[in-house]
Amino acid sequence: MSDSKYLYLLLFAFVVLIGMNIYLLKLNSDISSDKYNLTSQVNSYKSETAFMRDYAIASSIDDGDLDSLKLLLSESASFQESGFESPKVVFQYKEGACSICLTKIYQDLSILSDVVGSENIIILTNSKVRDDIINPEKYGFEVYQITSSNLELEQFNEPFLFEVNSDFEINYLYAPELFDEYRQYYFNDLLPKYFE
Repeated sequence: MSDSKYLYLLLFAFVVLIGMNIYLLKLNSDISSDKYNLTSQVNSYKSETAFMRDYAIASSIDDGDLDSLKLLLSESASFQESGFESPKVVFQYKEGACSICLTKIYQDLSILSDVVGSENIIILTNSKVRDDIINPEKYGFEVYQITSSNLELEQFNEPFLFEVNSDFEINYLYAPELFDEYRQYYFNDLLPKYFE
């Protein structure tokens, strides 16, 4: 075998080895990137799972938590008039809540009130209603200034809603800004059906 053929063969082997090294480095880089993405995703799911666990615990209400809420609602004009013969939708938020979030929820409540009646919607807030961007009284909703409803869901500092019946049973706890994907179902399907 001549020296030139040997040199070409050696050069060809060298190029193939370099190409394989580049391919393996890229493959290793892709694997490392996939591993990082997978680890990030797992950590994100762990955080979401912990959040959902805390949310579920906060959403479970025992009778002791309801005493102050029962007293507050029993003093409402609509309860004294009708004794809560029909269910009520209660919307609670704290001062400093996101104004865009509140605007969206009030729009949903306004549409809902056309179906269930504004007298069946109650607002609980520690916010100074007259100072807010949104004045719920203009929608005809009953508004109660409270410091707390003693529901653990308040810890998330997100506006939330629930339905309460004449036995003061709370149903359908929902925080629209945490679970926006269910918003249309909650306001357009679930709550109106409950009032049928």
